[in-house]
Amino acid sequence: MAGSPNSIGGGIVGDVFAAEDRALAMAVYTFGPVIGGSIYSEVPCFALNRGSLELPRSDPLSVDI
Repeated sequence: MAGSPNSIGGGIVGDVFAAEDRALAMAVYTFGPVIGGSIYSEVPCFALNRGSLELPRSDPLSVDI
């Protein structure tokens, strides 16, 4: 059952898009799971740092009193 969304989604893309546009639409659809892993790791970092992709650096010896 884990592979069924990819199979069914490919059929839907084939039904929705015209033959001229189908190659690009299918490429974008199948590239989604590949690029999703890298985007998923960057988006929380970007959101937590308010627009910066650098990880916050904190001094482990400093204590706020």
